[in-house]
Amino acid sequence: MSKIFSPFADGSIVEPKDFVGRRDIIEKFEPYLKDSINGNPNYFLITGEYYIGKSSFLKYLSFYAKEKYKIISCSWLIENTIEETIEELISLLLWDIKFSQENCYNKIIEDLHDHIIKIVWSKIKFTKEFLIHVKENFVEFFKYLYDNINDGLFFKKYKGLMIQFTAYWGSNLNLFFEWFNNIIDYCNKSHDEIPFIFTLELSKEEYNEFIDDEIAKYFICSELKRLSDNDVRTYFKNSFNKFDWEISDDVLDLLVEHCQGNPCLMQHAGNKIYYSISMGAFDEEEKKGYRVYGYVTNQKLTDPNFVREILRK
Repeated sequence: MSKIFSPFADGSIVEPKDFVGRRDIIEKFEPYLKDSINGNPNYFLITGEYYIGKSSFLKYLSFYAKEKYKIISCSWLIENTIEETIEELISLLLWDIKFSQENCYNKIIEDLHDHIIKIVWSKIKFTKEFLIHVKENFVEFFKYLYDNINDGLFFKKYKGLMIQFTAYWGSNLNLFFEWFNNIIDYCNKSHDEIPFIFTLELSKEEYNEFIDDEIAKYFICSELKRLSDNDVRTYFKNSFNKFDWEISDDVLDLLVEHCQGNPCLMQHAGNKIYYSISMGAFDEEEKKGYRVYGYVTNQKLTDPNFVREILRK
């Protein structure tokens, strides 16, 4: 049997073309996107329970900002050291233009030649001294990258840069906020145009621990809630329609009730149903009747009886 690929990203980030909901947050951020391309830096903070779709939302936000406002973006995890995070951000931003703006990429690499140890595919390894310098002059250096990328374009130039930071279990957030406060301070004192948007993704626990009133006043904050019933229905309809599979209202009602607006449960349920229909069998994991996603919920995920009820309908 040939390999069957599911349209559902079980446990992974949803692609922008499959994204649903969150229009209220996009509308909340809209004025600040416009403000940023006029040279004023802004700071977005996204929080919410684990597996509620924060990373998927930020990926969609970067897509939306690029399509509507010509804002280029780069994103990475907050590593144990700021230098590691910076190295990844530079590598990803340059990788994004390597094939579409080869001359520009080559020029920047030539400019930075003395600071580069090696390049392996998309990863550029820099000297420790250089990364410390960039850490201390972060905005100026990324402004240099942004300006050079734009200089390589003859038309449809970018109007802004979005830099996304994502916290995870290994992140050193004390160190990060000590450094990031310096970025905010620099931007506040600068008289130059800085068409940047900084986004930060934190869990609710991390938000409560690290975000005090002094830090919060600089951020436009939004907490992601569970998706509406209508969003859940739209998502499943769109996903199954890719394969010309009709999905009845009673099945949609079951999915809405089962998933409770949780994106992780939606992906998991869709995946199990897809493979059950495509392959006509349950795997061993499904037969166990449950699978626990650490911080999401302790309830059963996609019990085989639930899938069988879907199939009967």
